[in-house]
Amino acid sequence: MEKSFENQIPQQELSPKQDLEQSFEQLKVLEQQYTNQLEQLDEKDTNEITKEELSSLEELKKQIESRIEEIEDKHSILEWKKYDSRYLESVIEKKNYKVVETLRGHNGYVKILQVLPDGTIVSGSSDETIKIWKKDQTDKYQVSETLEGYSSYIYDLQVLPDDTIVSGSWDNTIKIWKKDQNGKYQVSETLDAHDNWISSIYVLSDNTIISGSYDKTIKIWKKDQNGKYQVSETLEGHDSCINVIRSSLSGALISGSDDFTIKVWEKDESGKYQISETLKNHNGSVNILQFLSDDRIISGSDDRDIKIWEKDQNGKYQVSEILEGHAIPVNTLQVLPDNRIISGSNDKTIKIWKKDRRGKYQVSETLEGHKNWVTVLQVLSDGKIISGSHDQTIKIWDGKKLSRFFL
Repeated sequence: MEKSFENQIPQQELSPKQDLEQSFEQLKVLEQQYTNQLEQLDEKDTNEITKEELSSLEELKKQIESRIEEIEDKHSILEWKKYDSRYLESVIEKKNYKVVETLRGHNGYVKILQVLPDGTIVSGSSDETIKIWKKDQTDKYQVSETLEGYSSYIYDLQVLPDDTIVSGSWDNTIKIWKKDQNGKYQVSETLDAHDNWISSIYVLSDNTIISGSYDKTIKIWKKDQNGKYQVSETLEGHDSCINVIRSSLSGALISGSDDFTIKVWEKDESGKYQISETLKNHNGSVNILQFLSDDRIISGSDDRDIKIWEKDQNGKYQVSEILEGHAIPVNTLQVLPDNRIISGSNDKTIKIWKKDRRGKYQVSETLEGHKNWVTVLQVLSDGKIISGSHDQTIKIWDGKKLSRFFL
């Protein structure tokens, strides 16, 4: 039997794309081996075929099935990375930001938005609608579709690589939206298990939905045998509303709450989430979190501060730096690959933070243009910033590319 790839270890670290391509090549080799052995057996009489030959063929089949499953998983992860801001490989650095377009269409404040890889913007609002924004022939955004079905504010949403939208509302429900045969969104499923407002939504790459609520619980939703979501686990530990949930690359969850704490949840031996650490340093509600690839946590709070948390020698999180600059609560932030931080606040501003020569963060630019709280933002690889606000608008900001030689 020819040598299997099962125990081969790459001699050098590959990029995710290279790793996927390598898996495809390995699959081709296995399939060719299977074809060759099958042809050899076809040339024999049935009574001449040995148990060892059949066993070898069956083993190859299992390896092929395993390789296909592995490729599907790797491809799925690559697709998810396009939708997750943590995986931005680079962001062009710009300065002197100005509003280049203002999107008006919501009749309530814009609480959440997500910009998709093709530039489509999906936004949720207190007007109980989700709007899909696409560019027209003049390169300006227009509402292409309005999704209705909620009876209260839409507080969080996430768009998945297959175009599915998962959204949560103050009517206590989570709705799953899928495109019909005409390409229009319809509610495919409504999840109702929380006893109060849905305040946060996060979907993992295996399509597990994690929801946080004003009922102080976090629920884990998984598909049953019929493909319908059911609550598989309820996490209790916070003393107030859960405002935000995020996941680390290793599978840990973090949650921020109106109880002023951040909780780290890790799976125990039985696969159930347990609180491994509670972080207490904020003096207000924790509104936004980001889990970075090196395990650092960045948090924004009603106490106006942005805090950076790093693990100490004992593996426990400690605040390593506090960023002070916003006048009132911090609602949203994004950390870029070069360590810049972009934040939005109830003070109506967006701030860009850069490290100085001492390695400490300072505000390099403050963007003013919204007439009310900045509730959500997303930074794109081309340096544009997309922001949503209580002023019922979405603004697109752009600036001049920063030269390495003339600052």
